[in-house]
Amino acid sequence: MTSSKTLSADSYFTKLPPELITGILAELPDLESVHSVISTCSRLCTVYQASQLRVISLVFHRRVYHDSDHGIYRALQMLKFIITQKIIQRDVALFIFKTAWPLFAAKEREQMLFPFGRALAWSFAKNEKQLDAVQILQDIWKEGQPFSWKMTKHTPYGRPLTLLPLEMLLRQLQCEKQWPIETTSTLDTVSIATITQTEVRWDIPITSICKSQQDFLLRTGILFTEGGIHILFSVDAILSVTQVPCQLPVSGRQ
Repeated sequence: MTSSKTLSADSYFTKLPPELITGILAELPDLESVHSVISTCSRLCTVYQASQLRVISLVFHRRVYHDSDHGIYRALQMLKFIITQKIIQRDVALFIFKTAWPLFAAKEREQMLFPFGRALAWSFAKNEKQLDAVQILQDIWKEGQPFSWKMTKHTPYGRPLTLLPLEMLLRQLQCEKQWPIETTSTLDTVSIATITQTEVRWDIPITSICKSQQDFLLRTGILFTEGGIHILFSVDAILSVTQVPCQLPVSGRQ
């Protein structure tokens, strides 16, 4: 049974000024805890909606450290949460994604974020913001700030092969109902990185996972499983992509 003291404390918290509530939310250990707290009270949710950028930015920067394997894992899991949660405003999710990019680029791990950019753009498209979705994909494709990258030179169009899933979505969005539906590759030369809470394993053959997971990875660039996060990384194989007859746009940043 809930005590009267607990009820009194809860009531006191919800009646605090918005700036104090925001500060308390920002001190919670992770975003899952933030969302758990705001789900208990409509006022807390309202305050959070008005201060999402500050709360999420503070929690993200406090919890993310890129100097350890666990830090990489935690950062990617937080980005997944930020991109997939409907309550998080799309502009806030985009800001956090742009903030994360230089942190990964400094360690030459920016290609880990390619599939997150793809997922973020898709979330914009699902919210009927297709022009914004296309712009995100174009900015990454053309290295619009802050999306610079250092990659292997074995690339089509001068772009990393790990960008192919992003390119496929860009073509899909621009060509409306025309979909590039078939992807083939020399699988024994395609590699992935697997990130767990305790380690990052590089250059793992994609053939080490099952066929359905291979197909999903080649289309999206990323796969979350109980065993960790699998991401296309340092792909040296030349992928042959059957694509619809349309050109990538020439508008936007070059």
